[in-house]
Amino acid sequence: MNPAGFTFVELLLVMVLIGILLGVGGLAIQRMDPGARGFQDTLLAFLESSRDRARASGHPVMLELSLPNEDFSDPGGFSRFVYRPILEATFEQESQRRQGLQLIPPAELGGAGRFGEALDLSDGGTVVVEGRGGQIRTPYGVDMEVHLYSRDGVACQLARWEDFLELSRRQDGSVRLRLHLGQDQDATSLLLDSPAAVLLPERWQHFRFRAAAGRLQIWVNGRAVAEAAYEGPLAEPKGFLELGDPEGRFRGRIDELVLWGRTREPGPPLQEELLVDVQPFQIWFDRFGMLDTQRHPAPIPVEILENGEVVTSFTIGRFAEEYARESEDGP
Repeated sequence: MNPAGFTFVELLLVMVLIGILLGVGGLAIQRMDPGARGFQDTLLAFLESSRDRARASGHPVMLELSLPNEDFSDPGGFSRFVYRPILEATFEQESQRRQGLQLIPPAELGGAGRFGEALDLSDGGTVVVEGRGGQIRTPYGVDMEVHLYSRDGVACQLARWEDFLELSRRQDGSVRLRLHLGQDQDATSLLLDSPAAVLLPERWQHFRFRAAAGRLQIWVNGRAVAEAAYEGPLAEPKGFLELGDPEGRFRGRIDELVLWGRTREPGPPLQEELLVDVQPFQIWFDRFGMLDTQRHPAPIPVEILENGEVVTSFTIGRFAEEYARESEDGP
């Protein structure tokens, strides 16, 4: 070895070796297909954020894959359906203006509620909940929950929203919900009745209904009491939500109203030459962000293909996504 340093020949040999190594590395990178890997990373991040959205909202999140058309003018890709609060009312006195509450006497704010103050309808009256302005749209679904306290079990109206819903309590303590579907000449409605004695007087009760993905469900105090299937989109509500009975038959209090709207958010689009093999095309996470075992009894394998060959893959599990480890599966 030359103590003064490398000779020109030695340097040239090192450069040749580096070139060979870079060439081999370039071939390896090409075989890995960074486009497919990048798409996988984007999709994994989208899945994880969907789990987070479910946990944060307390509502299920559904992911859907649409395929591209023949000329790829529409590349298709993933999207998700999530719930966002679009109308809220706590019925605190200082929040009347901010929450857009129009009291119709003898309705008052400030009664003892389940959580602080409540809407006091002990002597009758109604309230119109306008919110913060803007038209409320619920094309993909809606979820409404409210806390109710009634002094008696008289049949009465509980809520009404023009061209959207009517909610009432009947004499036997059952709940009747009429939900409007479609628009104009396609307009129709769905009527759903609960069993008797689900809304009882002289106690606070939590009422909730959800209409989404073709299913209408009613819960009272966290227990499912009625369910029905429907087809087509929900009608668009007109005007504002009215709580209470215009004829004064509801005597009690109302607290903590939240209306959730189900919206669609775009996710990663597909790329030319890349296909995704996943079954089914709809993936559901429950309200805890876990893979819904009722719809998916087993983990869901996902493969990303280029020119018909699998480039990379992973599995959507109950709690998280996992990369496929092909080298560990071999002999």
